[in-house]
Amino acid sequence: MKLPIAIVVCLFAATLLALPVLAAEGDAAAHYAAGRKAEEAGDFKTAFHEYEKVMDIDEEYEDVFARWEAAMELADWRDAIEGEPTADDLVIAGEIYLKFDRTEEERRCYEKAIALDPKCSAAHGHLALSHYGGGGDMTVVMKETLKFLETSPYREKLGGAIAGFEVFGLLRIVGTELGDVLKKAGTLRKGGKLIEAAALLEKTAEGEMPDAYRTLLLTEAGKMRVGKRDYAGAKKTLTAATTHAACKSTSDAHIALASIALVEGDEQLALEHLRAAVKEGSDACRTIAKYRNKAFAKLFNSSDEAVRAEAERLADPRTGDEPIRAEIQAALARAKEEGKLVLLEWYGPYCPYVMAMEEKLARPEVQAIIEENYIHVRMNQGAGHRGLTLDEEYGGVMQEHGVPCFFVLSPDGEILETQKDAPLMKNPDEEFSNSRIRAYDVDEIISFLTVSSAHRK
Repeated sequence: MKLPIAIVVCLFAATLLALPVLAAEGDAAAHYAAGRKAEEAGDFKTAFHEYEKVMDIDEEYEDVFARWEAAMELADWRDAIEGEPTADDLVIAGEIYLKFDRTEEERRCYEKAIALDPKCSAAHGHLALSHYGGGGDMTVVMKETLKFLETSPYREKLGGAIAGFEVFGLLRIVGTELGDVLKKAGTLRKGGKLIEAAALLEKTAEGEMPDAYRTLLLTEAGKMRVGKRDYAGAKKTLTAATTHAACKSTSDAHIALASIALVEGDEQLALEHLRAAVKEGSDACRTIAKYRNKAFAKLFNSSDEAVRAEAERLADPRTGDEPIRAEIQAALARAKEEGKLVLLEWYGPYCPYVMAMEEKLARPEVQAIIEENYIHVRMNQGAGHRGLTLDEEYGGVMQEHGVPCFFVLSPDGEILETQKDAPLMKNPDEEFSNSRIRAYDVDEIISFLTVSSAHRK
């Protein structure tokens, strides 16, 4: 069928008019590709100009504006460097990419810095927080946070932080590290094969692994045996779970052992295990209270008044918080005696941000201000096990602030200042989300401590 000549002419004209648009789109794609290639090669000036050409054609082309901005800053960064970039230089480049939400390139900068200098503490710290705050790999978070602490110039003051994070950080990634065996055990458990599941976990625990993993596996295996009333096997496994000095997380094992002691009619042994559990924090108290009419009914209904009173005491979360309360009271007494304030730090050894803050607090210029003006005490949460009643009294700290955060207290315990961590980060800017502001700034921390110290007068 032949089209009327008028329609043919119109179609031809429309095609001619579309040609410049198609050409422009092709040019934009070509310039964008050239910009990407230049950027990958480290030629940021060329990348900047190529992205600029893309915007001249189509300013909304993919992510060109963000790439253009980053290339501009990176070009300035490269001009300021003499010779090849050092590891510290690459960390700065990573921070520039972070600013523009370029996570892949950001992490690549830190990885290159570490390859160049494995002792570059800042690169380890930034890589850990990049994965922690950007939907990354928790195993990388754990390993890089430890390397950050271990390579810090202030490592000698970070021993406690390292020891705590080695335990509680590992517990955060046990599901990743031991995923296959935990999945198999879960399948057996759902099928009612608790003894087989327990045996699998016990066998796995015989291998080479951190104490934190071994304790968790043995605790879960022991609880499964309790569920099948294999009390002899459970007691052996649970006792093994409590014998690893470095694990620091045995409350569940002790609570299960207490339930076995009651089955065997030994109230005093049950109380001994519950006391050991409560030493690890107030969360154990809540677990005891939860089972007061079940596994621990014999204690709460004992014919011995002293046993009943002790059971009630151990079920009260305030009991689990007694050690940290005593520490705070001792700090307040010292502050009154020395004319200082109390710096109460809400602390969690499982959190990479807390570890990053600890590294800054360990620096001599920060330590000097703390020692002159404050008695520093940490409300150490453990794995969320401690400070449950204190959290409520201080206004729901974990819900409102998270960790780390600080309270400045008068010697009488009055809260004079509350300091969240975000304002202490490097170059906070309202246009960027907190995920783009990761590095704590020593000057900001010093400013907070110095201004707050004026309450001494």
